[in-house]
Amino acid sequence: MSGPVVQQRPTWVYPEVTPRGKHYLDLKPEQWVLLEELKQGLAPFETATVYLSGQQYTTVSGLPQVVKGLTRAVHQSQLETSSGKSFNASAEKGITQKWGSICTFSADKENPVILAAALDPRYRKLKFLAPEDVIRVQGTVEVLAVKEANAGTHEHAKVQTANGSGRIEKTALDNLLESDTDSQGDNEKAASKEDQDVQVVRSEVQLYFKEATVSKKDDPLKWWSENEGRFPTLSKLAKSVLCIPATSTPSERIFSTMKVTSYSPDFQTLCAEVQEQKCVRLPTH
Repeated sequence: MSGPVVQQRPTWVYPEVTPRGKHYLDLKPEQWVLLEELKQGLAPFETATVYLSGQQYTTVSGLPQVVKGLTRAVHQSQLETSSGKSFNASAEKGITQKWGSICTFSADKENPVILAAALDPRYRKLKFLAPEDVIRVQGTVEVLAVKEANAGTHEHAKVQTANGSGRIEKTALDNLLESDTDSQGDNEKAASKEDQDVQVVRSEVQLYFKEATVSKKDDPLKWWSENEGRFPTLSKLAKSVLCIPATSTPSERIFSTMKVTSYSPDFQTLCAEVQEQKCVRLPTH
């Protein structure tokens, strides 16, 4: 709001431009200075709001980076008036109270926002965290990936057992002649196979975090769809957390646009492409 006011200042303050008696916002000089500072202080919040309210690629994984960026912008802003400095103090306090826990990692309690950021190829370097916390997050992702792989292996084994595949029936003679070493050997083979699977998952996690981040404009879900073959276990984890939206704005926007149907008076004002994208055609009776 302050932006247009400040930009249109000359139209309102000069008598040769504005008719006599029409100085609606003939503010004092210090008030104009305050508006200029307010515009400067609110600019980062406007950018964050537009980004988080977007319809594409805006998942909860972007919140930590946005919060850190807002905090940095407040610290770096050079507001000189007492009101401007008071605004900065209030803004910083509000960010800490509302969003401070988002950028905090605890080994005792999983933070889905931090995990989403780690599994987002745009933010996988976790630059908003301290180096020691980055290592802890990577370790947590590795543990979750191993659990995911084991769960998949056990589920596959259950399916095979139910279908009767992958199982060799033993006769009574086989059971009679089986030695303890035979049973021990089977257990060792199973343990060795499980260790190999764990090592494969660990290598997958290490490779993922070593790679460079992608552009902030890229779609993380599309990236995972294209790289699912390289990171089969991590892709399952990523899709489970990256589906969380950063805000409720996209869903609210959908409900708002649903008001415009093929029977709405406003429908005819929309172009054909918009009609196709935003209109739900209700069945006729």
